Amino acid sequence: MKSADDPQDEIRRLREEKRELVEVINKMRDEIAEVQREGHREAARLVQGATRLLREENEELRQRLRQLGVKV
Repeated sequence: MKSADDPQDEIRRLREEKRELVEVINKMRDEIAEVQREGHREAARLVQGATRLLREENEELRQRLRQLGVKV
């Protein structure tokens, strides 16, 4: 019987969360390029700020995975 705190469950959850976050970051990168092409500088800055926050969260997930012994 698995415990609720099974490290493998935590690793799977963190990996899935990281995968989803990377997808969002990539979409945001595309959005930045699009708004810059259209000349919307303020919108581009807002999207860049949001992307920066997502990258920080991604790094936190990477650190948590490393602490659990996962090579990332």
